[in-house]
Amino acid sequence: MKRLFPFAIVLVAVSVHSGYAQEKTSLSGGKTAPRTEYSVSLSENVVKLKPGETKQLTVSILKSKGYLRSAAKLGLSSSLPAGVTVAYEPAEGMFESSVASFTAAANAKGGEYQVVLKTTVNNKIKGSIVKVVVENSIPKDAVSVN
Repeated sequence: MKRLFPFAIVLVAVSVHSGYAQEKTSLSGGKTAPRTEYSVSLSENVVKLKPGETKQLTVSILKSKGYLRSAAKLGLSSSLPAGVTVAYEPAEGMFESSVASFTAAANAKGGEYQVVLKTTVNNKIKGSIVKVVVENSIPKDAVSVN
């Protein structure tokens, strides 16, 4: 006599979006970590400077579980306008956010420029575009008297 063993089939439901299972982890600030790699956000998309002035913005990096132990490095993927510099604090290491300080020299040429801030984590590079506006020290509608 043959004995039959009953068995059950168990189905597991997984939410799928774009072919990838959605696994998200809530980290500091209530933001949701990406499933893979990392994401970058800026506190400002536009930096307006007058000659001789410095302005700051915050670069935030949100890493997936696989990237949590990877160091980040910040830099530029584009050139800066003449007379404008940017410095990061910190620029490299284990951090979730960094402050980018934009400085316009006294002789910085007025205009609007697109600057690409580069973030590298675990050999993956991402760029974030910032519009840098250097305002002329002399208003366009100013009248000179001789």
